[in-house]
Amino acid sequence: MLSTTRLNGDGGEYLMTTDALLDNGSVAMAPAAFQRMFALSPNDQARMAYPTDFYKRLLTQFEVPQPQSWGGYASVRPNELYSMHFWLYSLLALPFYALLKLLNLNPAWAFGLLNLSFVCMCGAYLRTAMPRHWNVRMLLFLSLGTTLYLRWTGPEIMSACCVVVACVALLKGRPGLATLVAGIAASQNPSIIFIAPFAFAYWLFLRRRGGVAARRARRPGSRA
Repeated sequence: MLSTTRLNGDGGEYLMTTDALLDNGSVAMAPAAFQRMFALSPNDQARMAYPTDFYKRLLTQFEVPQPQSWGGYASVRPNELYSMHFWLYSLLALPFYALLKLLNLNPAWAFGLLNLSFVCMCGAYLRTAMPRHWNVRMLLFLSLGTTLYLRWTGPEIMSACCVVVACVALLKGRPGLATLVAGIAASQNPSIIFIAPFAFAYWLFLRRRGGVAARRARRPGSRA
C-alpha cells in the first residue's frame, strides 16, 4: 500500500511545507524550493505525482504579491509563498521526509508512513485502555474507511485516530488526554475542537459524582 502512495488532495501543499521546514526551518516557501522540484528527473516527479505544470503557473501568479489566494497558496511578500493549510501535519511528517530524501526514495511516502504511525498509536492506546477485545475494535476502526485513506497525503487519518483516542480517553475519565489529542486533530480539522468542552464538562461531572459518592460514604449508617 505504501509503495503506491502518490501526492493527492492537498498533498502538494503539505509536501512543499515539509520541504521548506527541512530546508530553512520555516513554512515560507521561496520560488527556489519549487525550482528544486522542477529540476528532478521526470521519473522522480512521476513517482510522487508532482504537479509540475500547476506549480509553474502558481509561480507566475505570484511574481508580485496578490491580495487573494490561488491554488491553495497565498503570497504576502515578494518571492514568499505560504500554504493555506496549517503546518502541523507537515512538521510531523518531517522526520520521514528527511529520511526518504536521504535514501532517494519517494518523498510522498512520508505521509503514508506518518498515517501508519498514527494508526499504530491508536491501536496501542486501544490495547492499553480497552484490553478486552481491543483487536476487534481496532479491526472495526480500520474497516470503516481507514485503510482507504492510508495512502492519502493529508491529515484525515491523523484526525480520525485522534478522535478515536479522544473519545475513548473521555470514556475512561481522562479529559486531559482527550483535550490534547482533540487539539492535535483540530489543528487540521478545526471542528474537532468541540470535543474539548465536552471533555471538560464530563470531567466536572465525574468530579461531582465522585464528591457525592464520597459524602454518601461518610454518612452515619452508610454501607461500606
